[in-house]
Formats: sequence, structure tokens, C-alpha cells
Amino acid sequence: MIHQFVELGEFYRKAEGVDNDLAQFAQDPAQAFRSRTVVVIVFSPAGYEGVQLEEYDHDHRLWYLFRAGPSNGYEPTATAAMPRWDPDTGGDFEKNVLKKLNKRLAKSAEAALEAAQNIPEWERDALAAFSRAGESAPKIVSGIAGKNLDSKGGGVLTFAWRMADGTLRRVGDMEAFKQSLVAAGRSSASTMRTVGESSGVGQCSICGVAGISVSGLLRIEPFKFYTVDKPGAVSGGFDSTQAWRNFPVCSACSQRAQFSGERLKKNLTFNYYGFQYLVLPSVVQPNPTIAHELLDRLCAARVNRSAAARLTDAEDELLWAVAQEQNVLQLDLVFYDPRGRSFRPVLYVSGLLPSAFRALFNARDRVDAHPWLQPGNKGSLLQKPYSFGLLRQILPEGFHRDFLEATRAALVRRDFSEQTLIRIGMQLVRQDSLQSGRWQQRLGCLFASLQFFRELTSKVEGEANMTVQFGDSPQANRVRRILSESNGALRDNPEAQAAFLTGSCCRRIEQIQDRSLGSAPFREKYKGLRLSQKALRQLFVDASAKAQAYEDDEHIVSNLLTCTAEAFRACAESWQLTSDEISFYFALGLSLAGRLAKGSEDQENGSGKQ
Repeated sequence: MIHQFVELGEFYRKAEGVDNDLAQFAQDPAQAFRSRTVVVIVFSPAGYEGVQLEEYDHDHRLWYLFRAGPSNGYEPTATAAMPRWDPDTGGDFEKNVLKKLNKRLAKSAEAALEAAQNIPEWERDALAAFSRAGESAPKIVSGIAGKNLDSKGGGVLTFAWRMADGTLRRVGDMEAFKQSLVAAGRSSASTMRTVGESSGVGQCSICGVAGISVSGLLRIEPFKFYTVDKPGAVSGGFDSTQAWRNFPVCSACSQRAQFSGERLKKNLTFNYYGFQYLVLPSVVQPNPTIAHELLDRLCAARVNRSAAARLTDAEDELLWAVAQEQNVLQLDLVFYDPRGRSFRPVLYVSGLLPSAFRALFNARDRVDAHPWLQPGNKGSLLQKPYSFGLLRQILPEGFHRDFLEATRAALVRRDFSEQTLIRIGMQLVRQDSLQSGRWQQRLGCLFASLQFFRELTSKVEGEANMTVQFGDSPQANRVRRILSESNGALRDNPEAQAAFLTGSCCRRIEQIQDRSLGSAPFREKYKGLRLSQKALRQLFVDASAKAQAYEDDEHIVSNLLTCTAEAFRACAESWQLTSDEISFYFALGLSLAGRLAKGSEDQENGSGKQ
């Protein structure tokens, strides 16, 4: 994986025309702090002068020479994050600004002044004033507060110096900070404050060049793959100075890899239901020209939220654009947890071709075309096109591992356990039935997810092989038609068919009660959708008895009860279905009962005499 960061780093350096150390090592503060507001604290020979606001411009990146420093230290240049504050507790803001001035900005200026070589006298004066910025903290706090900034919006905090002729010299105009930035960039892979220096002579683990100076502390912001500042993180006697033996990297590879991190975060990182995923492209037959052309297209082709062809609910995604490419490109997807300060990959799927993504979209389209799932149709189990967001509804927080494994299975077109989906999905359906009563939406997500994996792995059957003799009545013909539209156990398993048809019978009893009583007390017999074989048989008996009790309406359900009895008759004495599966097929029957009604071919959720 790291070699891809190196290759992409070289691509981005050429694309941006980077030809000097400052452009190589300077980072984007607006991306790091998620704000384009720059708060400039201005000093002059007369002392603190005031605060001015600027809007960050990428073309002026070198004005600020930002580079992130260690969390327990300070930035190599006097540019850092603007403190956030609660507008109701201004004292906290003053405290945070003072801390930022003294521990990050002033310390940075002091260190730069101490290490600087051959700098002009005005710059020494400026650095000395910056290092004493804490003395002017009350005025600075007041100056910042007077700008009416968004208290939670963040921003960039930096210094500037007003020359005697009125010109403004920013951090990027000062040789001391330039020297500090270059020194920090060059030593970032070999020196760490909590470890010291770790370097030696060996073979680079990325490019393979032997007998070269290598270091062992490569850090790619914000993707921190490797660390040695924790106990036990270094092999060979736990000597941190020998960490370079674990993962030796030469200076050239290190610089290219570090340059790629910020660009990949901006261009090729996407949200994914509590996680994020990173796209690492490469070509099947390496050719630099093709690689650059493909990467340019991918970076420019993020699909916006309004696009119809989507697999996720993120604000933008890349998958549709990838699916349009030829198979000269392959992708590695690295899913990771964005929380926390270290990079924590949770799923890595490599070698994906565009044809794999086309298969995902094709399967999604077939799911949306299923008679029971067509978005917008009356009686449909789904009200919007299928996406991984509906899969996330079945495998939500608390089932992260299952969700990621299901994602992997989809990407590589592999089976995912139907029993797992039904077991977890029915837990949530039951919770919804007790808490909100809107369990049918979750049931639709469950059925659609099952259908998606069947479509993806080509498990959708052709003609139905009916083993149950439902008879020749119009109701029996409708039953056969509906079951032939299904897939999986509902097509040929009498147990699943008996559960499904029992649910439909119960739904008709509910409709009879709603018309005559204004309520449906029969629902209380469903045991919170936690049904066993015995409970299901008892429900069938109860539905038959209740139909006879409503003599005027018995015809509404009698023919369907006959079909259900035939399904029970074809079942073995001991069922193979689990309780969750029985409950799932029963709930489907409840939800889709309207499709078994007379005239349902023309009016999907109709009702009438049977």
C-alpha cells in the first residue's frame, strides 16, 4: 500500500510543478483546520498593532508555510489552529488563545530565532516580538473577539510583521521560518520528539535501493500507518533508535509519500456510513501517461448528491465514475475509522477493476426493478433506490464487523450469509414494531439487501419449481404468480411459503377487524414477530377460526387459507427454518398481502373479494 502513496506523491508533485523544498513541505492549513478564515496577528517595531482577517487562497499557501507539529509540541512555523470557544464563556476563549500563543506560536518563533542563520535584523526583531506575544494576550483576545468570528468555525492563526514602510511581511517572507520548515520536513521521517533519531544505512523497503541512508519514522499525514512511540512497537529489543530496521525508507520515497497524504485526503477520500474510505488507483499495465490521465479523470469526477446512479448516501462518491472506465485501471479501497488521532484501517480490498463496480450498479438496478421493490410504486417495500445505506439500516452501529464484511463480499462479488442478515435484520424489525410501529421500512431494507446479494452472485432463479399443489382457483394462480416473483426459499420451500401465506391470511383478518371494529386486536397474537413453527401453526388455526367467526366476510380469506393449508401439508414434520427466518417470511406475507388480492395485477395494493 505504501508504494502507492509514493507513486501518487510523485504524480501530484509533477502535476503541481513542485520544484523546491518549501512547496514540498508546506501543507494546506485550510484543509487541516476545515476553515478558510485566517486570523493574522500583526506586530510592528512599536509592538502589537492589531488583528486582520484574510480569506485563505490556495495560491498563497506559501504565505503561511504551515506544517503540523506534534500534539505535545509546536509547529515549525508560527501558523496554527485558531482556538474554538463557547460564546457564553469568554474566559475559556482567552485562556485558549493564551495557551495557543505561548505554547504553539511564540515557542515556534523562539525556536526559529534560535536556529536561524544569516537573517536580516528586521527579522530578528520580528521573531523576538512574536516570541513575546503572550504579553499582549488581553489585547489580542479583544482584537479577535471584535472580529465577530464564528465561535465554532475554527480558522488559521498566524503572525505578520509591519515594516517601517508599511509593507506586511508574513511567515512565508521570513528566512528563519523557511529554514525551520525545511528542517522539519527533511527530518520528519527520522526524528520524533518522543523517540529521538532513528536512521541508519540499509535497503529502502519501498524502492529497494540498497546501501542508502534510511530512516524508520515515516509518517504520512493524516494517514499515520506506522508509529514507534508506544511500548512494544519496535522489534529487536524495544530500542526506538533501531526502529529504522523495522520499516527503512529512503529520503526520496519518504518525501514523495508524505506529499501524497494531503492530496489523497482531499481528492480520493470519501465518507461511508461512520467510516471513510480511501481510493488508491493504479494501472493494470503500468504506464505513467495512462496513470496520470486516469487519475486526472477520477479526481474531477466525484458524483454529486443529485446524481441518480449512486451506491452510497455520501455527499459525493467516485464509484459511478470508476464503473465507466475500462479495465486498464484497478483500485484498492482502504476503509478506516476517522475517529481518533491515528490511522486505523478496518477493511482493505485490493485489485478491484471497473467491471466489478459495473456489476454492483447492474445488481442495484435489477433490485430496483424487482416487482416488490420498485421505488415510488404503491405497495412497494422500498421508497428509494437501493444503496449501501439500506444495507447499513440492517447492519447499523453495533454490527460494524458484519457491515464491513458485507461490504467486502459485495465488492468482490461473494456470498454473504443470508442467515446473518435475517438474524440481525429481524432483531431490528422487532424493535421497530415495539417502538414506532414502522417496521415495514426496515423489512424492505432487509429483503432488498438479500435480493442484492442474490443478484450480485447470480443466484436469481429462472422458472419457479413449485412443489405445493395450490389448486386451480384464481387465488391459487395469484399465489403462484407472487411466489414466482420471489427468490430464495420462497420459490420452492414449503416452510417459507407457509409462513408467508399465514402472514397474508393474518393481514386479511386485520382488514376485516379494521372495517368492523375500527381496530385489529388480532395483531396481539404475533408475539412481537418472534415466531416458532408451533406458534405459526397456532396462528393459522386462529386465523381460520376468526374467519369463520366473521361469517359475512369469511369469503375474503377462505381461499387463501386453503392455499396456506396446502403449503403446511407439504412441509416436513420438523422444520429446518430458524425462528428468525419463520418470522421474516411471515412479516413479508403481512406486508405484501395486497399483492395476493383480486385485481392486484392492475392495482398493486388493491383489496376485494377473493
